[in-house]
Amino acid sequence: MRVGIPKIAVFLVCVLALYWFIPNVYNRATRMDKFSLSGVFSPIYKSFIVWESTPDEMVYKDEQGTLLDKVEAQTKMPFIFSGNVNKWGGFPLNIDAQTFSYEEAKKNTQSMRISPRYVFSEVLAMNVLFETAPVGTQFPVPKDVVLFKENRLEFITMNDGIIDTEKSEAFSASLKNAGLVFPIKRVATNPSPLKSFDEGMMLIDAQNNLFHLKMLKDKPFVHNMHLTIPETPLYMTLEENPRKRYYGLIVTDRSVYLYTYANELVKLPLNAFDPTKHALMIRMSPLYQTIIQSDVTDKTQPLSYIATDIAFQPLHVKEQVSPQTLTQQFERLEKGLSFLTPFTLRQFSSSKGGIVFDFKGADNMLFAVMGIVFALVVYIGYVRLRHLKLNVLSLCLIVFSGIPALIALIIFGDVGTYQSKREQV
Repeated sequence: MRVGIPKIAVFLVCVLALYWFIPNVYNRATRMDKFSLSGVFSPIYKSFIVWESTPDEMVYKDEQGTLLDKVEAQTKMPFIFSGNVNKWGGFPLNIDAQTFSYEEAKKNTQSMRISPRYVFSEVLAMNVLFETAPVGTQFPVPKDVVLFKENRLEFITMNDGIIDTEKSEAFSASLKNAGLVFPIKRVATNPSPLKSFDEGMMLIDAQNNLFHLKMLKDKPFVHNMHLTIPETPLYMTLEENPRKRYYGLIVTDRSVYLYTYANELVKLPLNAFDPTKHALMIRMSPLYQTIIQSDVTDKTQPLSYIATDIAFQPLHVKEQVSPQTLTQQFERLEKGLSFLTPFTLRQFSSSKGGIVFDFKGADNMLFAVMGIVFALVVYIGYVRLRHLKLNVLSLCLIVFSGIPALIALIIFGDVGTYQSKREQV
């Protein structure tokens, strides 16, 4: 058998393109209506209220599955829907021997979220450090950017690329004098100038210690927070929320922590957290906190609702699965795609940030094998119809690649041809 290298190259390009093209066309053709689940711990019911969102409506239910009217449901979640509750005359609000005005309810609520796409996004090499105390109320965009090197940081002027040596040495020395050990593992900052106040940067050093860096009147201000991250840090946020209670989140390989203005690490009470697949939504209020933990890699897995007190000590846990009709539809779609192609190539991933080439096998191996068998039968029938010789190499390629290989072979022909006896002589 003689194998043509150009045909092999064309075949591989075609199959890889089909690994991307088939899932995209299939997902567009079978796209489901948008559906999401969410919820919050009601300080009035002392249990969860959950809601199902579709393009047409939001359906509210209590923990027992009883349908709730919109006004009734939102009234029982006054810190989440404070605007509507205030319009309906729900404030001032008396709960647990405490009274809250509408302004207090708004001021003392906060939400944070993370997902694997954020955690595993490409780390930016450049960062921006604002002047924390500007002359006016706005935060002018700095003229330089910060680069963290192996044993120092550098301020580089953006318009000419020149290193500001004096400023770089001053900030590096201040960090080292405060006890920071280079290189920096993780950096958190808010690069938007559209904010009401600035907290500078949060840094995790080579020994997993947490430091706070600000720029005051062009001079360094460094605070050693005397907090050590007990596990491998993967991701960190700096929220700059007016509530000024929590700086942000720190995600490690096993846990998620809040780090506070009181220089404390608060470990969230999660259910077997895995940063490669779990997304979190954290809703905070003056009385109770709600954590929603979901698996972004498997939509058939239940959501975990975790209610805690204000110190994040767990009080109540509930799991909610997607409606059975929705789960069955997901499974049917997975079977159909597995039949069409045993491998998929995606530009975007639910567990990785940015544009990636996510190459993975079929979700349902039984239907993937059925698709391969179907492709083999069609290929054999096609060869016999055209009175061609059965090509063993082409059969092997179909066994490995299924319908995408069949399409490529029908379009471009077999990648290998048998030599005639005269050619062999």
